[in-house]
Order: sequence, then structure tokens, then C-alpha cells
Amino acid sequence: MRPAENIEKFIKRVRFKASTQMHERTLKDALEAQEQSRKTKSAEIGPSIWRIIVKSRITKLAAAAAIIVIAVLAINQFTSTTVVYGVTEVLELCKKAGTIHIQGRSFYPEFPEQNKAQQAVGFEVWLDIKNGLSRVKSAGRVTKDGQTTFNYYENVIDGHYRMRVDHFNKSITYYKLDEADKQKLIALDFDVQLKQMFGDPDQIEAYALIGSEEIDGLVYNIWQAEIQVDPDFETWLRIKIWLSPVTGEIGRVITRQSRDKVDWFRTYEIDKIERNMSFPDGLFETEPPVGYLAHNTKETPKEKRLSKSSWYGKEAAIAVYQGLALEDGSIIVVFSSTNRKSDGAWTTGDELADISQIEVFENLSPGGSLPELPIVVSALERKSLWRGKAVYVGRHLTYTQKDDRLYEWAIYVPTQKVQRSRTGYESFEAILRFNPPGLEASWNYKVGVFSGRRVDAKNFNTLLLKYMTDLCDDVLVPEDLTYENVLQLVQKIRNSLGE
Repeated sequence: MRPAENIEKFIKRVRFKASTQMHERTLKDALEAQEQSRKTKSAEIGPSIWRIIVKSRITKLAAAAAIIVIAVLAINQFTSTTVVYGVTEVLELCKKAGTIHIQGRSFYPEFPEQNKAQQAVGFEVWLDIKNGLSRVKSAGRVTKDGQTTFNYYENVIDGHYRMRVDHFNKSITYYKLDEADKQKLIALDFDVQLKQMFGDPDQIEAYALIGSEEIDGLVYNIWQAEIQVDPDFETWLRIKIWLSPVTGEIGRVITRQSRDKVDWFRTYEIDKIERNMSFPDGLFETEPPVGYLAHNTKETPKEKRLSKSSWYGKEAAIAVYQGLALEDGSIIVVFSSTNRKSDGAWTTGDELADISQIEVFENLSPGGSLPELPIVVSALERKSLWRGKAVYVGRHLTYTQKDDRLYEWAIYVPTQKVQRSRTGYESFEAILRFNPPGLEASWNYKVGVFSGRRVDAKNFNTLLLKYMTDLCDDVLVPEDLTYENVLQLVQKIRNSLGE
């Protein structure tokens, strides 16, 4: 190994509190000095003064002692100061933070029908992890009269209530939170933000130092990782993080995605990240903004347990609940469907066929056909920009009854190998079947299905019990409805699809 490489490796190993410029200048000076020393040959004919001195036994011991002292002082100088921060260290600092503030922009795909380029939409997150307080501002697409725009929402948790602010319709809604729900929402927001900044924690070793840059007078090291989102698909995530090696502060985060590692599209840009800071006064207050309609009050809050969406046609209606995403890519979705009676009221009985719904459900078996309800979610279709298109075929899993309403629990299995969402959060369009045929003539809606949770063997029973609380008179998870049994059923369905 060349001497120059020895010196460079030594400098890289030593951890000290210094700027990038100082690191580069020190390395450059040391290498230049060594090169100059190598080129300059001694022209002395006789021995040098140094050689004369060190030939003495006594002076040899004294010189050795002096060298040891100097070495110890140098080591103390280099090792007693702050450790240089990299991605792994900063991730740990963020995990341990009591408060977090993040501000940036998310980018949505272009709208070809409106001749619009990629849209940038701002977001802001304030989290008090310790005390269970949060304020999150985000946006979602809104389509009206064929035009797509964005609606800003805010969710504020004050420790007892969640206030959802709809800035598009200028309205607010209150939800009562118990301690478990509050901690779950805070933890979920926190987890989402960490993944936006760092990507998959299991692939943190993919980061490499690629340069440095000064932002507002502070030097940041630039770390970059290119992470394959799913090993079965050519979809990549490129994350650049600007980190201060001295303080561990994050100066900037830029995230791109690509399907070919050639064209990279913007997804997130974060330009303000603070941790362990104080909050502005009144940030977590849950009083309605001036001029906004309050759908309810704190005295009459919604007891929201499950997220669902409902659609009402002229003759039939359907309600679809938030789905559960299994680790193998299949989705459990609960839905119910009703008919409109001649007097305009809704009934769970199928008057058009003159058959009660309970009889329809009693003839079903797990893995078999779905019930012949007025509207049936026969399949799901995913149209993801990054994860591609996929169709999920629906089969019966089980059913429950709450009061006079019956609920179909269906399992949707992809007909092809699919790239899964890392978090379980995905949106689908329902492929509907109408009973009797012809009922679709009075239907003018596209039904969206949202999977909001990734399910595994550890949390399966907990999540099912939560659903059963809202959708079943007998709040008990059937003994045979286990995670292992569901996966076995999914495999049987897959095998039948391949036949």
C-alpha cells in the first residue's frame, strides 16, 4: 500500500469535529508535505544532528518517551470530541426525538387530460410524540366537472379529540379518541415521516457518502441510496439526504422514483426538519377556524373506529370498509349492500329477487363464490403509477351480522405476481357486479377501495377484533379464522386461478 493511501485511511478513520473543507484541506496538506519530503534527498555528507542525538542510549529513551506523550495527546485530541454523524446515527436520533417538525412538498403525476405537468403540493407535520399531540397538513386529489385539483386537509390531535379540517369545503369534524387510538395515530404519522426521509430501515446500509454542500453557512454531507422497492420489480427509490456531520441536523431530503433507473420522477422534497424543538403557542388547539362549518361538537363527537365509504344509487347502495393487506399481497375487504324500497327507505333484503340476505350467506363456503347482493365487489383493480396495474379476484371468506345488517368478508387475490406497498396503504377501483343484471343502468359511480393496514401473524387477531366490534353482534373472532388458515386459503385460491 502506498504511503499516501496510509495517510488518507488514517485521516478517514479519525473522528473529529471539523468541517468538510477542513477535512479536505488537512488531507491535501498532508499528502503534499509527504510528497515534498520524498522528493527532497538529504545532501549532507556526514550524519545529521538528529542521528547524533538518537545514537545515545539515554537520548533514545527520552526521545521514545517524548514520542509516546505526543501520540497520546494527539489521540486524545482526535477521540475526545463529538462523533461524526452519518445516516445510521441520525436515524437513531430521530427515533429517540420527543418532538418533530417537517415541512416540504409532495409531487403528483401529471394530468394528461388537462395538459398539466407534475404538481407540487405542500405538506407540514408537527408531532409531540411523548404527549400524544399532532398537527398534520396534507392534500388529496379532488375531481369536479372533469377537472382535477387538490384539497388541503388538516388533522389536529389535542390529546382527547381529533379535529379534521376540510379546507376545500370549509368544514370541521370532531372524533373522540381513546388512549390507544391516540398513540396509534401518532405512531403511524411518525413512522410514515421516517420512511419518507430514510426509506426502508432494513436497507439503511445502501447509503453512501457522495459529496458535501454548504447550506446557510453550515456544511452538510450528502448521502444517497438507490433502493429497489420490491425485488421482483424494476422499481427504484433514490433518496438524497443532507446531514451535518457535526450536529446531526438534516438540511434537506430529496426523493425520486424510477422504473428503469433512467428517468427519475420527483416524489418528495423536504427542506425543513427539526427535532426536540418547542411548539408555537396554540398549535394543537382544536377550535374551528373562523367561517368554517362544524358538523358536530366536542360534546357530540363521532366515535370513529373503522374507515368506510358509501355510495347510493337510485335502486341500490354499497358501503366498503378499509381493507387489510396481507403480507403475501392479498387483501381482505368488508362490504355490505342494500336495496331501496318503494317508499325510499333502505332495506337489507333483496326485494327485487324476493330472497332475504341471510339465506344468500348461509349457502357460502370459504374460498367460494361471493354472495349475490344487489351490488358485489367482484374484483379489485390497482392502477398504480409506480407499482403497475393488477387485478385481484374476490372470493368469500366469512360474514358477520350487526343488528339487521349483514357484512361480507371477502379475500381478494391477485391474478399475477404483484409489487406490494411497503406500508400496506394502497387504493383500488372496485369492479362491480349487479344483481339482477341491468341494475347497473342506474349506477353512475366508481367505487374506490382503500387498504390501510398491513397485517401479519402478530397483529391479525387484534385488527380482526377491532373490525368485529363494529360489524358483529357477537364480538368474538372465530377460532378457525387464524392468519395461518387465511394464508392457506389464499394459496388454494391461487392454485385454482392457475388451473
